[in-house]
This record gives sequence, structure tokens and C-alpha cells, in this order.
Amino acid sequence: MVDPAGSVIITGSFDDALDFGDGPMRTAGRSDVFIAKFAPDGNPLWSRRVGNGDEDIGAAVATDSFGNVYAAGWYWRQLDLLGKPFASAGKKDAFLYALSPAGDALWLRTFGGTEDDYGRWLATDGGAIYLTGT
Repeated sequence: MVDPAGSVIITGSFDDALDFGDGPMRTAGRSDVFIAKFAPDGNPLWSRRVGNGDEDIGAAVATDSFGNVYAAGWYWRQLDLLGKPFASAGKKDAFLYALSPAGDALWLRTFGGTEDDYGRWLATDGGAIYLTGT
């Protein structure tokens, strides 16, 4: 995904350790989500880790016209973010996480029922954010 300033934002998951050039990140458990932003020249601007002790997967990223970053994916059992735990409603739940252009946490929403729920794709349009999944 490319933001309005031409920076590239990516998301995904990693096991153990990962370094995009702005300092190493270590997982809290099995796998964690990464969100990283790179300047138009490819230099790292920031990276963030999201996760807990179980499987946490980053699947989609989008930006809005202000450069805010939105990441989606899923987590198993619990996701610790913004200083509090977000327990899943069952097995895996989908999440939608918003960050400022500087990578600061803005808000988190989780979605799910008693079975597996996955956030798989994101888009923005003006002030709206669209999340799809299974």
C-alpha cells in the first residue's frame, strides 16, 4: 500500500525476530503481526509489532487521505494492545487497528463469534473504512 506522501506500508506476520532497519522486534509468542512504513526512497520510517502468546496474523493494510494507517488480520484467544487485553469471543477473531502517519496507536476494534473469524482485506474511501473477511 502506498500512502498520499508516497511512503510504502506493509503488514504480515513473523516468528521469533524481525528487523526492518529501525530496530529488532521479537514475538510475544508463536507469531505476531508486523506493520512497517518505508519512505519513498526505501528507508525505514517505523515498524510496529502486534501480538500475544498465540497466533496473530496481519493480512491487509490501507491508508486514508490523511496518511493514517489501518491494519487488519486475526488473532487467537487474546490480543494485548493499547494497554489492555482484547479477548476473542471464541477461537480466532478479526481485528482492525488504526495508527497515525507517525505509527502511533489510535484505536482497535475486534470482531468475532464463537468460531474462527478472519479480517482479510481493507479499503478506505473518504471517511469510510471497509473490512472484509471470512
